[in-house]
Amino acid sequence: MAATFLSRSFGSYTTIWDVTCFLEIFQDLRPNAEALALYSQLPDAEDGMDEHMAGVLTTQHLANRVLCEAEIEPQTAIVLHLAHIPVRQELSRRLAVLMVRLGIQHLDLSDIQGNNRQLTQAISRRAFEDGYDVIRFPSKLDGADCYVLFETRSSLALRGTPVALTAGMPEFQMVCALFGLRLA
Repeated sequence: MAATFLSRSFGSYTTIWDVTCFLEIFQDLRPNAEALALYSQLPDAEDGMDEHMAGVLTTQHLANRVLCEAEIEPQTAIVLHLAHIPVRQELSRRLAVLMVRLGIQHLDLSDIQGNNRQLTQAISRRAFEDGYDVIRFPSKLDGADCYVLFETRSSLALRGTPVALTAGMPEFQMVCALFGLRLA
């Protein structure tokens, strides 16, 4: 079973754990380094974040999202495991020219989990062309497995009833506390 965070506006995000779904989806709402640095220079700034630094989630934002257990289908899906060193070594050989252009010496997890869209798109394209149905990679936030499904080759079969995302969910509360998020 994979827990999946479904969103009408952003597609789906698939992971094993509910917490990882929330971490991945809401990570960009946490204050970034520039905001923290600017805040720290204010005369009345304290040693931490307060309600003025918190990212804001609206009730409308939550209303459009559900959490649901699902299974990847077909169960015989061919999965590319990016956490495996031999897989990354093979990708390095096949993407060597691009890696040189991007200044990447070795294809490590930090590169795969980074923000370089050229690299992640090239990996996805290669995986699709090689006949993979799914890409599996560790979350850069908590290391739990995350999955990318190629729509024409695999899908999510919902198991159970979708659960509306609410402020009362313990996993959601934990992520809000970690990231300093607040509801408005």
